[in-house]
Amino acid sequence: MEMNGEGLQSIPAFDGAIPAFVTNTPLQIASVEQHSDECDVSSSQSFETKYLLLRTTEKEKLLHWLRSLCQVDRKFPAAIVHSIYFDTRDWQLLRDKVEGNFIKLKVRLRWYSDPSTGSCDRTAFLEVKRRVGDRREKHRLVFPFSGPELSRLGCDLEVTRVVRELLPKLGMTLPRGLMPAFEVRYHRYRFVDPVTQSRLSVDSEISAPNVSATRAPRVLQTPLDRVVLEMKGQTTQLPRHLKRLAQIGLRKSSFSKYAACASHILH
Repeated sequence: MEMNGEGLQSIPAFDGAIPAFVTNTPLQIASVEQHSDECDVSSSQSFETKYLLLRTTEKEKLLHWLRSLCQVDRKFPAAIVHSIYFDTRDWQLLRDKVEGNFIKLKVRLRWYSDPSTGSCDRTAFLEVKRRVGDRREKHRLVFPFSGPELSRLGCDLEVTRVVRELLPKLGMTLPRGLMPAFEVRYHRYRFVDPVTQSRLSVDSEISAPNVSATRAPRVLQTPLDRVVLEMKGQTTQLPRHLKRLAQIGLRKSSFSKYAACASHILH
């Protein structure tokens, strides 16, 4: 089995045990704060198109051009994105991506931190992302554990229990037996195209610093040598006034951070 040039040859089976997270820092289990029972679901739909920057050394030039052609997202200009992905014991969701299936699902816990201070936002989200071809549908709700708590706890038994309890509220049919796999972490810069209102983001320094002990043999501490431009909006093509970005060396790609990290930590 190949994974779009990322070299994933096989996927190890899961032994059925509930995983604990292995992190690059000691994991301290602390008491969990009192949480609200509110679980309002928000949903969004759009096209999502990804481009790989062929020369990662051109990242600063890409950012410079985006700052001149687009508006910096004033509400969320830059952040470190943390995502704990969930998958079945036989890695069904990962296989859907590797095998290029038309319909793909991602289930994750997501929170953000400040790239300057490292402090985590308090709000964290449970998300299900369904992709059919180029069209993306995302459902999410505010998770009752905060960003700082998830950074501290990883995905322990109580977090996993709450995830399983809340997933049906997102209103999507999901595989049974979803378990935490590993955390994907990266830096993100966000922009808004003032003409089409498409949202663009530049993602880099992609790593997998925390993994479930029974699911993967190692972490990915050294970031991947990849820079990804993502565009979300009502079109799959770069707007005419943004096509000059291709001169920097962008290639349309189906790149997946989850699958790319998996190819490194599962073997």
